[in-house]
Amino acid sequence: MIQIRSPKECCGCTACAEICRHGAISMIPDTYGFPYPILDQSKCVDCGMCDKVCPILNKLRPRYPLASYAFMHKDQSIRKKSSTAGAFVALSENILSKGGVVFGCAFDTDWSVKHIYIENKDELAQLVGSKYLQSRIEGSFKDCRSFLKEGRYVLFSGTPCQIAGLKNYLGKDYDTLLCVDLICHGVPAPRIWQKYLRYREQKKSHEVGRELFVNSVNFRDKSKGWAAYSLSLSFADKSGHTYKVPSLCWNEDPYMLSFIRHLNMRPSCFHCRFRNQRSRSDITIGDYWGYAEAYPEVIDDKIGVNALIVNTEKGRLCLNEIDFDGFESSYENIVKGNPQLMRSHWTHVNQGKFLQQVYTRDFKELVMDCLKLSLFQKIISKTCTLYMLYIR
Repeated sequence: MIQIRSPKECCGCTACAEICRHGAISMIPDTYGFPYPILDQSKCVDCGMCDKVCPILNKLRPRYPLASYAFMHKDQSIRKKSSTAGAFVALSENILSKGGVVFGCAFDTDWSVKHIYIENKDELAQLVGSKYLQSRIEGSFKDCRSFLKEGRYVLFSGTPCQIAGLKNYLGKDYDTLLCVDLICHGVPAPRIWQKYLRYREQKKSHEVGRELFVNSVNFRDKSKGWAAYSLSLSFADKSGHTYKVPSLCWNEDPYMLSFIRHLNMRPSCFHCRFRNQRSRSDITIGDYWGYAEAYPEVIDDKIGVNALIVNTEKGRLCLNEIDFDGFESSYENIVKGNPQLMRSHWTHVNQGKFLQQVYTRDFKELVMDCLKLSLFQKIISKTCTLYMLYIR
């Protein structure tokens, strides 16, 4: 039976709960909204299936990609709407054109994130765009298996740990399954995201003198350019009147700062078992940070360029079916801009303080306070970084 001795030993992929035929395992969120498996021993028959599918208990081998690319969708309008350059859209369009199904994460009514599936292009907009918090799987592994058994093509996208969990859950490879994972920075806490939204709602409500609610979220607003990493929100009152506010670059917005500086991430993300292409995905996609320095002859149009990494022959065959702008790239150049492909991030020295006080203090004030480091803390931080870079 599954036993979690430490939070860092569970990535929240839900494979254990999905595989249990007796309903003995439930994914219950902790104080910060991270789901963990809770066992009902009265229902457990000790079959051991939960242990067999856990991607952390069953260590995966590192891989080296078959090929790597700088990728840009042919349609400029799709590039502008996408977080980066439309790689996910292009891969999804290919699967949907075959009568297939695409799984990905979408916003729920309260701006939390859950996995859903779509079956036509008109629904694809729900899945497009980055969502920087942990998504709820909610039966998607079971739905995926059902579609595969029907012989349908399926694209399943998610974080590396979610892909590893899905692959273990399925227990075998399917020719019609394309797994796409992300170059993952880590997953922030869902309930801290909700705390941030209330902070922003209260701030804007006070400014306009009436109660407002968030009515749109864009984690990668490109109004200031792709590289600005901007978060934008808009608000509405009860009558439906909307209020737009300027987008904030990552270093101006307290939520993005708490994410980029590792204050609000899941404990297992600091000990990630899925770096070095261990997730067994067919294709990995993300931002191609640093491509302009690596390839100065390429014109930077500020819209964005995807890094696309082909991990399997199936992934290569799928990419061959897609017409795209771009060029083959060095994997090492992609890693330079995305070191998280190879190593986990260090835990911020003030993460404990942030988590202890996040529900009692002003959100922005707390983030800024935690990012002010003493000389001693700076030394510790630098030492941790060097350890991650050269020793671990």
